[in-house]
Amino acid sequence: AGGAVPVVAGTVEGVGTGSVQPVIPNVKTDLSKVDLTTLSQPQLARMMQERVLDWALASHDTKAGNFLITTDGNVVGIDKDQALKFIGSDSLATTYKPNPSPQVYGALFELFFQKKLNLPIGSMLPAIEKIEAMSADAWLANLGPYLGTKGGSVAELNKLKNAILLRKMNLRTDLQEFLTQALRLRGDIGPKDTFEFAPGALPKKKRK
Repeated sequence: AGGAVPVVAGTVEGVGTGSVQPVIPNVKTDLSKVDLTTLSQPQLARMMQERVLDWALASHDTKAGNFLITTDGNVVGIDKDQALKFIGSDSLATTYKPNPSPQVYGALFELFFQKKLNLPIGSMLPAIEKIEAMSADAWLANLGPYLGTKGGSVAELNKLKNAILLRKMNLRTDLQEFLTQALRLRGDIGPKDTFEFAPGALPKKKRK
């Protein structure tokens, strides 16, 4: 259930570059109007999957208002058109804020650190595995609409493609390193323990 809204990016002569996405029916509210501690585990699982996708895409316009809740309780991510804008200079840190509004993931993990919220971090694994299973060509093809709006020289485009593929290759490691720090800060694992995703979307600990 849930999921991101497909976006069509492109350039209109005389207007500029932008994106179009379909209207979402049956929207009840968005996360900016919700106490995050009241979200259900399925809703939080969806947010963990969105975290994977947004990091893979270097999409950081992830303010609370960009996550809709439908009348049947699904969480839907919108406004992914900023994808790739900050790739290579971005961070998973909860304090990372490239836009005026903070990212909702920072708020979620701050509540997690304080043990006011239990995040189903194992829910990230299926999303990670799905991206890992895609070939480099297929992944770049999926990002074609975004790449087509970037312009620049062939060398600049190739540099961007390399950054995209590096992010894909390091996706699991990046998230495991972030979650290791998160779990240490929360006190769930020791200072020498590291976090790894285990088969079946269940987390496991590994002591260095």
